[in-house]
Amino acid sequence: ELVRCLGKILKRSEAVGDERDDILISEIFPLLKDDSAQLFIVKLINRYHREYRNLFRSLYFRNKKISDDDFAKLVSMASKYQIDRYQQERIRIDVMYRSPANKRIVDEYRNILLACNSKGEISNLDNARLTRLKTLSVRNKIPGALFYTLDEMLKKGRNLKNNEERDYIAATREILEGIFFREIEIESRIDRDDMLKLIKAKKKAMENRDHSFDQLMLDASKECDEKIRDGADAALLDGFSYVITYLDRFDSVSNLISQLAFMENVRINEEMLRGLLEHKAAFNNLHDDCFHELFIRDLFANAYLGGFGRRKVKALMEGLVAIEAHWATIENLHRRLNE
Repeated sequence: ELVRCLGKILKRSEAVGDERDDILISEIFPLLKDDSAQLFIVKLINRYHREYRNLFRSLYFRNKKISDDDFAKLVSMASKYQIDRYQQERIRIDVMYRSPANKRIVDEYRNILLACNSKGEISNLDNARLTRLKTLSVRNKIPGALFYTLDEMLKKGRNLKNNEERDYIAATREILEGIFFREIEIESRIDRDDMLKLIKAKKKAMENRDHSFDQLMLDASKECDEKIRDGADAALLDGFSYVITYLDRFDSVSNLISQLAFMENVRINEEMLRGLLEHKAAFNNLHDDCFHELFIRDLFANAYLGGFGRRKVKALMEGLVAIEAHWATIENLHRRLNE
């Protein structure tokens, strides 16, 4: 019975991995139920494994990734000490997991899976959070093996997802849920790729007359307000404000170009053109030629676009390019569009 209890503690205690023998002894000694007992613990350490771990830890924590040169050093040491691949992977995973930022991501993933396992299903919200955590793990160079192991242990081959939703809505939910991870100290900033996914999701929702996207945005806005009202860090709003700014830009540009393309007698003033230049630069900052991809390419493929509207939009795009290259001015473009 004593050996069984000792085995449980040795297997589950964080003191073992943290190399805190003092804490480990304080956890084990009460099991003896004898204050006068003597406890002897013999600790065996594979010094080759420890040397490999120390090298990997120093290389990894230097810049959160392993370069080709660094990997060559690890391979050389593993070969020298005959450390098999399984042990190498186990050691690397252990080191990366102990990084506080990585540990929070993996632990949150495990906690969500445990809750879903208890319920017997993975809701769309839970699935969004799990997917976001996996996205963050890729950014943080956390090995996928950690998540595959958790999936196998807790899902046990079962499909716990309760229902499928459209890809662009699922992607939107995933990114928006990530905003709230900062409350549990998981860094989940919305980067350029995330922002582009949200914009394309909004565009797809508009094309499908799908109001789910707007509802998700509204729900996220309400949740931000409620959490800040209840004492959460006001910085929580920063990520959401970044999203709203870009989506407002999308609406402004989309409306303006649609009017120019499909409505006659539309008057565009110089202030609108200045705003359009600013919006174009912001979208192209997400990736090269993003503005054309979002607003022009599909428009020119539209069978309902007439010759007059096509010429107007073409003149607009040529004029914006000329202004950016300092070949023309806003005044020149304004006169051309209103001829």
